Amino acid sequence: MLDGKKFDLRLYVLIVGFDPIRAYLADEGLARLCTEDYKQPHAGNLKNMFIHLTNFSLNKESDNYKPPAEDFFTDDTGHKRLLTTAWKTLEEDGKNIDEIKEKIKDTLRKSIITMEPYLKNTYRNRISQDHESSKCFQILGMDILLDKKNNAWLMEVNANPSLNMFLEKEGDLQPGEQPERILQELDKYVKSKVIGDAIKIVSE
Repeated sequence: MLDGKKFDLRLYVLIVGFDPIRAYLADEGLARLCTEDYKQPHAGNLKNMFIHLTNFSLNKESDNYKPPAEDFFTDDTGHKRLLTTAWKTLEEDGKNIDEIKEKIKDTLRKSIITMEPYLKNTYRNRISQDHESSKCFQILGMDILLDKKNNAWLMEVNANPSLNMFLEKEGDLQPGEQPERILQELDKYVKSKVIGDAIKIVSE
């Protein structure tokens, strides 16, 4: 839990090359919190998605949603936060961050090993027969959930993770009305850093 709320971690992994495949975990990512305090599931709250589901696309529509502060490096009260800020909060709660990070890396390694045969087959059949000088790469968005024992569970792999830097709240839009788009500096910082670092690695 973060501040009594269920949360997940959006991590960015850069896959480079074909044979061998190399993977790089970005040192920054996102922590995404539910907008209501967590309660054990029971018949009376199962339909309250703001307690049990961490999806940002859902929680941004909650009346309780609090966007990241302008000074998101030090203000950790929003429902979307820097990964590094979440580490600090968890450490203050007595969690062993080094152990959690190793469990996450182990989960990601196993996930990528599982994907490797599919990635190689896709490269051979759809991209190129040139195995010596492949220039392919992809940024994956990998969503991790931590349980009570701080085990890292892979919830989802996004082949094309959203790089949107704007908050768009649908709310009670009228037919044909467009949602308001508000630039989110936290998203801009994280996603620009992920893309910039990826370009540097691929260009080496």
